[in-house]
Amino acid sequence: FVCNHVRSKVRGLFPLPAGTVVLDEDHPANTRIEATIDPRHVTTGVEERDTHLKGPDFFDVARFPTIRFASTWSATATCLTPTRSPTLMV
Repeated sequence: FVCNHVRSKVRGLFPLPAGTVVLDEDHPANTRIEATIDPRHVTTGVEERDTHLKGPDFFDVARFPTIRFASTWSATATCLTPTRSPTLMV
């Protein structure tokens, strides 16, 4: 991930994400994408920042040990369009 912080970009990652993609070509509206990440393992390369990200100001990993994304879709005859972009608000 990349986020803006003050006048710089902070880069980090969540190692070992898991997910599933189910594509239903006959019934596109049944297609789904699900992803799960473990925020306890977030890393930006700066231990102090990582500790802060894991705390209650951001991911609050003690209360929320898993982040899950599940898609919703709008289907047309020829394509699938996500109904919203995945955005993590912290």
